[in-house]
Amino acid sequence: MLLFCLFAVSNLFGQSGANADSITLKKWFPRYDFDITSFQKPALQFAPFARWWWPGNDVTKEELQREINLFADNDFGGVEIQPMNLAIPLLSEEVRRKVLGWDTPEYYQNVKTVMEEARKRGITVDMTDGSGWPPAGPYLSAEDGFINLLFSDTDIKGGSEVNIALPKLKNKTDFPSKLLAVMAYKISVDDSINKLKTIPLNASSAIVLTGFVKNDSLQWKAPAGNWKIIAFWSKPSGEKGMTATPVQGYVVNHFDSAKVLKNYEHLFGERTGLQPYFGNQTEKRL
Repeated sequence: MLLFCLFAVSNLFGQSGANADSITLKKWFPRYDFDITSFQKPALQFAPFARWWWPGNDVTKEELQREINLFADNDFGGVEIQPMNLAIPLLSEEVRRKVLGWDTPEYYQNVKTVMEEARKRGITVDMTDGSGWPPAGPYLSAEDGFINLLFSDTDIKGGSEVNIALPKLKNKTDFPSKLLAVMAYKISVDDSINKLKTIPLNASSAIVLTGFVKNDSLQWKAPAGNWKIIAFWSKPSGEKGMTATPVQGYVVNHFDSAKVLKNYEHLFGERTGLQPYFGNQTEKRL
């Protein structure tokens, strides 16, 4: 499989010249001298990483320092911090406060303690984009969340002027659904299909009606026949995360770069005090 990938990459970059080909291959496929004895204690750049699950912020600086040194002493190259609260028993109000203390000043102080200890040992600390999965937080609104493309429909009888309010979707979020497009299709008559409870539509009769819509109402002089009116809506999903916080927030819209950047700015911006550590471990390690 590796030889196939190398062959494919070589052919792909060969079109732009031998020099570019060579530089690209060296960057993405560096050559190493294989030495079986090095597997007994591999160099740090080849060392494995561990996903480091935290019970929210129910940790102590002393224990974090101890565990970072355990990772380093046992030839781990780095860790990825994932604070979560799934299946963690909240046995007392004090434990509850700590576990649900992610994204607080105390949490970021604990992360900085880890960063300092990791820097001493030369290992890398990665961070997931938040707490739990998918990325979410109470600082995100419904407008920042996932959006679904859904439809509503209604039937009309043509041959006259039509003035109807388009059927809307149920929406339990604070952010309204947005009408994207409206289509009309003539309904075909096919008893064999109707027995399957399917409504046959004539694809060649499709008409875009979006321009005839005002304030979510359709005004259109419909040709003769029976028509299916289909309205396509952008609707917030309302999905929430499972972050280690007292209140759950919306899952960020992964397909909107502005929303993703808003999430990252909150998690890694100036308020966190983590900027001095970005990239330092990697540069020192390599």
